[in-house]
Amino acid sequence: MRSPALVTLLATLATLVGETYGGGGHSHGNEGYHEHEHEDVDCTANFCKTQLSDDLWKRWHIHVPSDYDPNDDMCAKCEISVQLIYNGYTWLGYGVSPNGGMVGSTVVIGRPSEEQPTIYELQGKMKLLVRPINGFNLENASVKYNEGKAQTIMEFTTPFNTFGVTEEDDEYRVGMSLKNPTYFIYAHGNEGNLELDYHGNNKGSRTFENLINPDAALADDNDASASKMKMSQTKSTKNAWKAHGILAFLAWGVIAPMAISAAVLRDLDWNRLPFKEFLGKFWLRIHAGLNC
Repeated sequence: MRSPALVTLLATLATLVGETYGGGGHSHGNEGYHEHEHEDVDCTANFCKTQLSDDLWKRWHIHVPSDYDPNDDMCAKCEISVQLIYNGYTWLGYGVSPNGGMVGSTVVIGRPSEEQPTIYELQGKMKLLVRPINGFNLENASVKYNEGKAQTIMEFTTPFNTFGVTEEDDEYRVGMSLKNPTYFIYAHGNEGNLELDYHGNNKGSRTFENLINPDAALADDNDASASKMKMSQTKSTKNAWKAHGILAFLAWGVIAPMAISAAVLRDLDWNRLPFKEFLGKFWLRIHAGLNC
């Protein structure tokens, strides 16, 4: 049996180890993986990434054509490569909205049970108003479940005009823009559900004032593989605090009171003489043992 002080020390060390190796930085445990603050981001040169929710990350890269005019804020010929990484098994959706809401948006939805994602127009919130769109292509499109990492990963590359290109004289048009605000929306199903159904609270929106040097993004100079993107920070930190709490409870909630009780109870008038004799003879050893 360890002393309360030693158990507390072990609890503190467990927490520190969890913080250092499980959640103390952006990329601990991912060899060859580097991040930089968003001030240094150029999403035309690097894959950028941002966390959308506790279990969902987005990585993207902007492809600008060689004949791009710097004065063209819209860049209809630009392309975006997107990768969504979700910690779990379900369908994923990501797209562009006119105002951050669902209705009127154009989204890409993928299910691990299908070979590749599909483009949809969200004409309303009812399932029958979520309609596939023909005439637009998704390149390098896939949606897969990585059993080893327990992650659903959706990838695609598509031109800006798949989602519509923002026009200066039409503020309500859905669209993407290099240097003007773009409203992205995302959603996913409940864990284990592959049917397109109401997502509940598993949704959100993110506005980027521009897509080349966006705020709230990190540069990711890794390739498009998700194999090095591990979302272990939250779980590791939680486990460390659980270990800390358990060990601290054992130290001060069990061991310390037992040591004190051994010293106090020896002087009480016990009716059970055998127990009194045992405690009177060995209380010091018990007390010392629990404290050493």
